[in-house]
Amino acid sequence: MEVICNNKTMEIEVKTTLSDLLRILGYRNTVAVFINGKQLLTSQIEGYVIHEKDNIKIIRILGGG
Repeated sequence: MEVICNNKTMEIEVKTTLSDLLRILGYRNTVAVFINGKQLLTSQIEGYVIHEKDNIKIIRILGGG
């Protein structure tokens, strides 16, 4: 199925979870994720099943001071 991830169209398997996609793309747990403009809580990322045409924005969280 087709989704948009960080402004790029990509094909993924049906029933792919967000945590699967993060693993595929090489992200670690320190990310903020927006689905169709709405931010997900960290607790929602693991079980979220991606849907056709979802617009996914993944932002790495950087520490600093």
